[in-house]
Amino acid sequence: MTENMPTYPDLAGKVALVTGGSGGIGAATCQLLAANGAKVAVNGRDEVKIDAVVDAIQSAGGEAVGAPADCTDFVAVESV
Repeated sequence: MTENMPTYPDLAGKVALVTGGSGGIGAATCQLLAANGAKVAVNGRDEVKIDAVVDAIQSAGGEAVGAPADCTDFVAVESV
């Protein structure tokens, strides 16, 4: 993260579920939310990529869990 990262203190302690959080913009969103104190559930279809994002957040001192599911599958979304 850079020193120019936006800060949102009102996110501290909130829970965020980020669909598509395993790569690209979604992964960056997960990391920024966690850096602002949110507890993040990282959603995506690729468990290896999800685990990498979760590990990066936890290594930086944030809280994150993986929530693998295909958001086009209603039953899978319900399980999240």
